[in-house]
Amino acid sequence: MKNYYTGKCVLITGAGGALGSLMSNALLQAGATVLAVDITEGALAQKKDENLHFFKCDLSQSAQIARLEEAVKKAGFSVDILVNNAGIVNGTYLSDTSPEAIQKALSINLAAPILLVRQFERDLEKNNGHLVNISSAAGIVGVSRLSDYSAAKFGLFGFDEAMRVEWKRRGKKIATTVICPFYLQTDMFKGVTTRFPLLLPIMKPEKAVKKMLTSIAKKKKRETFLFMVWSVWILRLFPVSFFDLVSSFFGINKSMDEFVGKGTAAKK
Repeated sequence: MKNYYTGKCVLITGAGGALGSLMSNALLQAGATVLAVDITEGALAQKKDENLHFFKCDLSQSAQIARLEEAVKKAGFSVDILVNNAGIVNGTYLSDTSPEAIQKALSINLAAPILLVRQFERDLEKNNGHLVNISSAAGIVGVSRLSDYSAAKFGLFGFDEAMRVEWKRRGKKIATTVICPFYLQTDMFKGVTTRFPLLLPIMKPEKAVKKMLTSIAKKKKRETFLFMVWSVWILRLFPVSFFDLVSSFFGINKSMDEFVGKGTAAKK
């Protein structure tokens, strides 16, 4: 795995958060140059490494995304691997979520990754690069109180697939990987529950990062980590009523009932 990242320039969004900072540190240890993008340095504020470069960017603002590319070029970097990791969660019923909160979530979780690929596609093509989209299990099955988040993550999954076939059709040698993890033990999803922790465990972010980087290095096109998440595609062959019954049995639509994570204050 380490050899894949050695000497690579990796741009990762949401780098100041729990998952992003762990991924950034692991990439640095693997020999990569990391372009850490976030609105604040967060967990990376105390990190001192000559191969770590922080770029401030509010991903909900398209103008700032355009300026990000200019800043990266001005600093002399060319991106080999683009990791669309940034994300936010409101965690409320749609009727309790403000239009502004919905728009911000869609901007950061979906529009920003699309715009970033558009901005850095030339780098990825020139370097035979790699696009990594961190979607979610909520991007392949809808979840109550995650309607806007699920919509964005479904969209990100579809975007990844569309870019994979688009680049192949155009002869561009850019690898793609979409990752759809179940809940992680971070503040972003603090309070979420799982009815069957052996089948659907809430994974520690350290373990998730290790698995993610291994899958990326292997250039896996899709990664879900858990068989129960992967099996969603099989369940979709059955009637919708059966699919919903299975989802309810596993407690998926109650999993956000005790949510107190980051984002809009949760309401039951």
